[in-house]
Amino acid sequence: MLITETWEYPENQAILYTENQQLAEIAANNGLREMTRYWRDGKHFAIQFIGQKDVVQKVFSHAETVKQIPIDIETPNPFNELAEEMIQNKLQANHVTSKLCEICKKPISATSNSRKYCPKCRKEAYAEAHRRAARNYYHRNKKKS
Repeated sequence: MLITETWEYPENQAILYTENQQLAEIAANNGLREMTRYWRDGKHFAIQFIGQKDVVQKVFSHAETVKQIPIDIETPNPFNELAEEMIQNKLQANHVTSKLCEICKKPISATSNSRKYCPKCRKEAYAEAHRRAARNYYHRNKKKS
């Protein structure tokens, strides 16, 4: 069974949500304004409309009588394209490039020119650098007897 629901909205308006293609066409023909579309697995499967309360109730009254035809339109989700574009813009803005970790040779995103290690290797590399610095300090400052 396809879902069709209505609910009230301020200023004598109401909202109609439907997964039925024929009811969506009736809503559009009666002057209801499309608010949003819903996508699942790359397919458009539901539409939400807004309009005057009495018109929404009139369209909703057809829900039981119209043929149950699911909305199953393969259209690209514009939000997926927008999100991809935003990610690309952010990467370009941050000038993120790829480098290889100096220890394990796995690719890492170079967010600064001093980044050398992946998160796994960084802890060990920093510990080794600290040991080396401590050893050098000891040898430079030990008392000569």
